[in-house]
Amino acid sequence: MGYKFIYQLSIVRNHPDFCLSTREVQAFAEAGTRVSEFEGKLCSDAGRKDGEVVCYWGNLNSMASDCQHMIGEVVIDANNEKSAWKLKNMTNIYGTLTIQGTNELVDLSFLSSLRQIASLKSIEPRKVQVFRILSNKKLQRIALPEMKTPPFPILMGDYTEIDGNTLELIKDRRYCYLFEKLTQTKVKYNGKRCKKLTPSLEYGTPDLEGWEWQVPSDEEFWNFP
Repeated sequence: MGYKFIYQLSIVRNHPDFCLSTREVQAFAEAGTRVSEFEGKLCSDAGRKDGEVVCYWGNLNSMASDCQHMIGEVVIDANNEKSAWKLKNMTNIYGTLTIQGTNELVDLSFLSSLRQIASLKSIEPRKVQVFRILSNKKLQRIALPEMKTPPFPILMGDYTEIDGNTLELIKDRRYCYLFEKLTQTKVKYNGKRCKKLTPSLEYGTPDLEGWEWQVPSDEEFWNFP
């Protein structure tokens, strides 16, 4: 029941100035494109013909709140968590997303519009995962209702890294599988893959925005290193 890839993409041996626009990357990702080979970069011209707002990541505290497409390594931490609400309109990230070391953040409601994370800088295997939730003190809920396509490009061994948080964010195996299903990513929770976590002790739907689904078998998910 993992994400079904429809197309396979190979882009290699192009001119050194070859690049992809944010709209092109978005289209490939939303089409369910598996990347076998890729040599390229994101175009420096951030303008979009559809009028959607593109921003470059910087000081979130002084950043505008209308950004829909964010280019850069997005980090939410103790220094900017009070301004996280400014990302409420952000639908796409072209880089990575890390939520680390926050003191007061209790949920990810500021990411309620986030649909896609794409990282063209990473080469397999990734040194840093594109989505990480690390060492947050009060974080309780990690629902991402609109994130329904996997990171682009999907590489062997990719996963969402959730580690070192003070509170229990994933209580058992079923909850972990649900998060994988809803975000179309694999998960490592405190260093463990979902099937290594404690089995659910009772049948019930984890509190992730009220969604319900039946637990899939391990075979229906991607191989996970």
